[in-house]
Amino acid sequence: TKVGIAKTMDGMLIEKQTLYNSVIAKVISDDSSINYAAKSSSTNGRGLYKIASSGTNGTKPIYFYRGAVTDNNVVFAGYCWQIVRTTETGGIKLVYNGKPTSEGYCTASVDQDETNTATIKATFFNESIGQSPWNTSINSLAYMGYTYHSAYTTNTTGVGTRYYGKNVTYDTATGKYSLTSYSSQTYSNALAAARHYTCVGSSATSCTQVRYVYRLHSDGDYSIVLSEGETIESAIAKMTGKGLTKDNQSNSSMKTFIDNWYEANLLDYTSQLEDTVFCNDRTTYALNGWSRTSTTATATITFNARNRVENGTPTLTCSSDVDKYTTSTENGNGLLDYPVGLLTSDEVMYAGGDYSSTNSDYYLYIGTSDYSKTGILNNQLLFSPSTYYGTGTVPIYLYIGNGGELSAYNINFTGYNDDGNGYNVRPVISLKPETMYLDGDGSLYNPYVVIAS
Repeated sequence: TKVGIAKTMDGMLIEKQTLYNSVIAKVISDDSSINYAAKSSSTNGRGLYKIASSGTNGTKPIYFYRGAVTDNNVVFAGYCWQIVRTTETGGIKLVYNGKPTSEGYCTASVDQDETNTATIKATFFNESIGQSPWNTSINSLAYMGYTYHSAYTTNTTGVGTRYYGKNVTYDTATGKYSLTSYSSQTYSNALAAARHYTCVGSSATSCTQVRYVYRLHSDGDYSIVLSEGETIESAIAKMTGKGLTKDNQSNSSMKTFIDNWYEANLLDYTSQLEDTVFCNDRTTYALNGWSRTSTTATATITFNARNRVENGTPTLTCSSDVDKYTTSTENGNGLLDYPVGLLTSDEVMYAGGDYSSTNSDYYLYIGTSDYSKTGILNNQLLFSPSTYYGTGTVPIYLYIGNGGELSAYNINFTGYNDDGNGYNVRPVISLKPETMYLDGDGSLYNPYVVIAS
């Protein structure tokens, strides 16, 4: 074990230890016996495990905590954190867990019989930095991103007979679109033949803009307007991150909220944090009417994160480079201002969360709020999009529900009864490999104390 020597204020010499080595010494086994389609329990994972498929191609194995563990507590930068997992570089990924007590303990409790609402709120929300919606704008697929650009907002038009085509061509010399395989018909008939494109105007072969229609409604159709050679494929790519840069991106409400907190509380500790990937997985499982070959009138886009949650198939692989949020372009998109994000739904599944199944038997469950006393529910928003509707219905994101279940709800949620709050926010950071600690065993009353550099 790698160790070092430090001197206390009274001159005593004490041994420093690598946090990573102390953590992995607790491993029970690999995860081959765990059923991720079910919640954690005494028979389905409780303790520290290694992902069996990790540790290849020169990377380190990934270890993760699961179930009702109490030995994953860390004090760093004046706050309590819970160790979620290690990274492929040997870093330690932490989720915010409130402020330590005056004795240095990482404990907090809620007395649901308490009659003082202010006291309940102050105690109950010890585990979050506050509340925020994911985003307040809802009428573009782009607004599902942690950052975004090129928002093609939803348009609606009345029912009628038009020229509809299966595809388009674009003449760069004239700046005009032409429909291909087109026919003059109502959209309901056009849909059956997978004709989604229609010109803005009466022409079929000379138009400066086209509409891509992805859903038919009794009052008309829903579409996005395309110009300058854009197609539905290129528009979706842009709305899900392609071409994003720090110069052209806009921040979601959540990113602004987290960055402001980081600047006020963790900025001086940045040198101790690794630039790990935070995966805002916007890859899609089902495009339905957004697919040019589709004959369905369904406007719903389902993201892969939602599909994995429903099937209990977590992964820590971020398959799309544009979704790898980092501060540097060396290992990701370089779009973060600071090395901080949120947990993904996949990480919650590893920890013991299950879709639509309440679970108080894992460490990410932080208590059920009595709404009549606290004013809001104890929902923890995650970094994983669930569903975009494209019809004016509010898109939804995955979160940990009041009962510990994995669920999904509106991205613009600001609290019930318009209380102006929103989802509880628990930031996530990753300590650099070879981070040392001075004291502790990870328990609630004796957390690891990380050395400040």
